[in-house]
Amino acid sequence: MSRNLKALSPSRPVKKLDNLVFVINCNLQRLDGPVTGNGKIINELEGIFAGAGWNVIKVIWGGRWDELLRKDTSGKLIQLMNETVDGDYQTFKSKDGAYVREHFFGKYPETAALVADWTDEQIWALNRGGHDPKKVFAALKKAQETTGKATVILAHTIKGYGMGDTAEGKNIAHQVKKMNMDGVRYVRDRFNVPVADADIEKLAVRDLPGRFRRAYLSARPA
Repeated sequence: MSRNLKALSPSRPVKKLDNLVFVINCNLQRLDGPVTGNGKIINELEGIFAGAGWNVIKVIWGGRWDELLRKDTSGKLIQLMNETVDGDYQTFKSKDGAYVREHFFGKYPETAALVADWTDEQIWALNRGGHDPKKVFAALKKAQETTGKATVILAHTIKGYGMGDTAEGKNIAHQVKKMNMDGVRYVRDRFNVPVADADIEKLAVRDLPGRFRRAYLSARPA
């Protein structure tokens, strides 16, 4: 994300542009640090686009939060989510489940009780909406069904998602050019890539002949 993204906010009418859909990857970071460490960029963007007449769809929390949200009869979890700033969310994703239990859920007795019988691993597995295929599909379907105005989808994500200790949740993610073997094994295991330990250190780079590359690219115009 870039702090200049807000400059893209359209000032012209967007009526009858229901074939226009923006998807903004809100990973809460730009190249030189958090976008708004003490603020909430998704809320800012929502206000900007809604004010310009766009249909705004927010995909913030993944399906693994659904059980906790159903149990949140006090409303404290929603309150906690809303008052936690972007900088804190970035810190949480650079730690572990025990840290999230103590410093996020532990802020209020009601939210601490919601995860009292959860393991640290279950807490750590709580996902953001932009990484939940079902939530993303639902947002795209809703955008497709919208008539009369353009749509923007604000998807809450994690920078470096899937890279583990190598770069997940870290601002260096865009600078990482290679992984060590531990990092490669982590990605293999996380995404169920069928590569044996004996083969992982000699993975070949597959290069398609020029005609196949041209055919692939020409079939997918920008």
